[in-house]
Amino acid sequence: MKKIYLVILNPYAYDGAMYKAEAIAKEASVPLNVVFFISEKSVCRMMNNLGENGWLSAASIRSLQNSMLEGYRGLADDVLDRVQRKLIDLELNILPVNEQPTVEPYLHRLVAEGAEQIIVAGSSDVQLKQDILPEQVIVAIA
Repeated sequence: MKKIYLVILNPYAYDGAMYKAEAIAKEASVPLNVVFFISEKSVCRMMNNLGENGWLSAASIRSLQNSMLEGYRGLADDVLDRVQRKLIDLELNILPVNEQPTVEPYLHRLVAEGAEQIIVAGSSDVQLKQDILPEQVIVAIA
């Protein structure tokens, strides 16, 4: 059976990718695997930028970084619930929220496990290393 994934990187920019993944899964008559991915490196980079600009001290950076990650986990659950409500007529496999430094190794692992198509949902500030992505990956930027 064909394996299709929707990997959501941004809690506010995923509708287009979600509907694209839905169409691909419906056409193939297979369930859609959905995962929300939290890039720890992106959150760290955001906090470091605030520190470098003098907005935060080192202790504040660590505290805010932990709070941001906790907030993203909550948003991830909300996003996955919304995907279930929006795609009610499609069989979905909602996977646990995945937290890793960067998404590229995770995408390679999905392909190694048999993923035939992976639709990645993100915003324009997502910094994917396009040149190392597997050919099965479709990046949908909102």
